Amino acid sequence: MPAEFVHFRVHSAFSLAEGALPVADIARICKTNAMPAVALTDSNNLFGAFAFSSACIKKGIQPIIGCQLALKSDDEDPRYARRSTEQQAPGFSWDHLPLIARNEVGYKNLLRLSSQAYRRARNEEGKAFIAWEDLAGKTEGLVALTGGAKGMLNPLIEEHEDLAKKRLERLVGLFGENLYIELSRQGRRHEVAVEPTLIQWAYDKGLPLLATNNAFFETDKMADAHEALLCIADGTYVTSADRQHSSPHFRLKTPGEMQAIFADVPEALANTI
Repeated sequence: MPAEFVHFRVHSAFSLAEGALPVADIARICKTNAMPAVALTDSNNLFGAFAFSSACIKKGIQPIIGCQLALKSDDEDPRYARRSTEQQAPGFSWDHLPLIARNEVGYKNLLRLSSQAYRRARNEEGKAFIAWEDLAGKTEGLVALTGGAKGMLNPLIEEHEDLAKKRLERLVGLFGENLYIELSRQGRRHEVAVEPTLIQWAYDKGLPLLATNNAFFETDKMADAHEALLCIADGTYVTSADRQHSSPHFRLKTPGEMQAIFADVPEALANTI
């Protein structure tokens, strides 16, 4: 049976204190489930790119190199005024921007953006991130995803739709037809609430939809251990109310599972191929 899904949001153990998938295991899982390709989108780094590519090639899997960069919110974001850089959990003061290298030019631009993120970490806030202005002149050869639950659209749509629309226009201006609207169904309430808007915007602007599943570990049995890992990363406890939470949905799901989840939006599955 031909493959009908490819993962584009996978975090290896190189997503430090966040991912729990050794790159060799990613290749093994894809081989076992007859996935022809897989993308690595570790958080703010390309540390695992070489090991990941080597492991995939040995298994006959096409490696796709990407990176989930932290894109700093600007002052027009109404949420920004109440954020404290020193005290908020990782990812709260920054929106996720996953970028995928389409070709050699895109890979070199990804290297430049990743390097810029670490220069900013050294000079400004201690966390690797990029600003909107850093993307200028560095988007050729790259595919951009809208980032799902922690991207620059989803968190704004319900209460600040006009700003979300403005951000979408900004992304279209930077990436054009290489911008994909992510649909994610990982058990969060707001995913259901914003999905109709995302689909309508994709149709209105002629942008492709992409089914994704942010993956951090192999099986749902690892969800509790992943929660502990996130607590270690944030310096919190599993008993803390205000902390990051994991979920069994954050496993590396099979193509069959993804096909069942997105059966009503087959184009979002087909576009991964």
